[in-house]
Amino acid sequence: MGKAGNRLAILDKIQNEAAKLIAIVRIRQDLSRLFPGCEFLLPTQTDPSYVVGIRFQGKVILAEEKSFWKAYHRLLKQAVWRIS
Repeated sequence: MGKAGNRLAILDKIQNEAAKLIAIVRIRQDLSRLFPGCEFLLPTQTDPSYVVGIRFQGKVILAEEKSFWKAYHRLLKQAVWRIS
């Protein structure tokens, strides 16, 4: 692969990571709208996975997945199911 191929691969990777970050931001915005005043817990990386969570009305909801963006998707589903 030449220089142009390397650049395209790098740009692809950057676009992919940016899309994941945008998805996380949207999910956090959705959670904030659904649960006004919720507090986001510090995302944490454990050996095999990532843990994210929120605190709302005295309840803590955690989600664990193999990537941050998957963990936030799971958190949204769990929060809606457990708190609503």
